[in-house]
Amino acid sequence: MFGNRLSAIIVNAGLAKVEKHIHLFSLDVGVIYSPRITLNCVYGGDGGTRAKPEDGCGHDFCAASRSRRDGWCDGLPHHTSQVADVLTNLQPGNYNEVIINTKSIQDLLPTAVEAIFYLRGNKLGAQRAREVHTSFLSQYKLDADSHPLLRMDPNNLEHPLLADEEH
Repeated sequence: MFGNRLSAIIVNAGLAKVEKHIHLFSLDVGVIYSPRITLNCVYGGDGGTRAKPEDGCGHDFCAASRSRRDGWCDGLPHHTSQVADVLTNLQPGNYNEVIINTKSIQDLLPTAVEAIFYLRGNKLGAQRAREVHTSFLSQYKLDADSHPLLRMDPNNLEHPLLADEEH
């Protein structure tokens, strides 16, 4: 539906400087991807990528000189080499949106996935995440030590991820 891309967020300690909680757009099951996957581009907020071409980025990018001081850059995407600039220069009330190349996920499975998570307090989401986690481990003959199931507290920016309460 949206081409060869997936929207995601880089959860990082720097978000505490501009946010009180982590913006997540799904309350169901989350995935923590390996840094080895390929990003198409990064935005210093909601990139409105549903209206973008297949890669989610387009052809007009934020200039490197501006990226070093402006994470938003009037909503333009930043090159992946500028991820640190975007994370350092997020404006209050903004978050980041990274566009993942889904082929890189497919090519790197199962190592593309480092962990699966659910949101703290979401019992239905926790149940679904446990099912997805069990299925993932079984399909790729992995164990929970190498690919854990985690619980995320989006209000705890210092330590948002903890081990699953039932494991």
